[in-house]
Amino acid sequence: MACISLDKEYSEFNKLVVENERIKITVFPELGAKIYDIIDKENDVNFLWHNLRVRPRHAHYGQNFDDVWCGGWDEILPTVDSCEYRGDKLPYMGELWFKPWDFRVLSAQGEEVCLYTSTYTSILPFYFERWIYLKDNDSYVHLHYKIINKGPKTVDFLWGIHPALNISVSHRIDVPGKRCLVGFSSSPEMGFVGQFYKWPFLHLRNNGSRDMRIIPETNPNLAGGHYITELEEGWFSLTDTKKKLGIGFIFPTDLLKVIWVWMMYGGWRGFYGIVPEPWTGYPNILSEAIKKGRQRILEPDSSLECDVYCLIYSRVNSVSRIVKKSDGFKVIG
Repeated sequence: MACISLDKEYSEFNKLVVENERIKITVFPELGAKIYDIIDKENDVNFLWHNLRVRPRHAHYGQNFDDVWCGGWDEILPTVDSCEYRGDKLPYMGELWFKPWDFRVLSAQGEEVCLYTSTYTSILPFYFERWIYLKDNDSYVHLHYKIINKGPKTVDFLWGIHPALNISVSHRIDVPGKRCLVGFSSSPEMGFVGQFYKWPFLHLRNNGSRDMRIIPETNPNLAGGHYITELEEGWFSLTDTKKKLGIGFIFPTDLLKVIWVWMMYGGWRGFYGIVPEPWTGYPNILSEAIKKGRQRILEPDSSLECDVYCLIYSRVNSVSRIVKKSDGFKVIG
């Protein structure tokens, strides 16, 4: 039976547990509705990366996201990098992550449970809603999103999900994309900024190449951020090839058109993890996306809705497709 309960590990904010027999998700509504854990209960594996140097805690407007980031899955709107927009300065990583969100448990126990969270943004006139659904005995969670423009003017924005995932040298990432653009690189081994390449093989200046699906060992000089574009289907997966266990994300490509892959391989603050982020457009600074016509636009009193699915799977060491079926999903190795 699926259920939602309150974990009293933290006294200063709520920690809600959404779980069934197979999967356990924890959510911090007061910390930007952060999803902190996605746990495979049978194998005792948490797929979400935690920053062991930062404890979950309250943040405030204007703080540097990177300095207080405890890991997990955050929601980002309307920009990543800070920028000017209509006379206001939009904060780094947007307006959602530092805010306490409202929440309601719509269904606490039964064949399907539902946790609803919502908040207003402070600068732009958005109302952001997210429903988390989990059915009894399913190995996937369903997230429904709704973004509403409550203001009198058309508003430009970027929106993306930001799940930080645990990795090891036995992991690989699969994405059905065609073309990539290097947006950030810490060394020539991660390409050079502005370089295009055909996924997954990054051509290096020494005439070698790197298979970007393969996770390298931790390296103090290795970090990068690449845009994967021209998605043939809306999914990505991260698989532990030794355990034959993985996590996949499914999303609509008519809305989430590009994946920004932030690769923390030791060359950024010593962290080791990966953050594959489906986004509505790119580059991930709103002012530049507007110049290129790749932003999303909402008219006054209009809304945008989206369904995202996150599933755990086993018995494959790579993924060629994730197919939605009437009773769930089929992962094809």
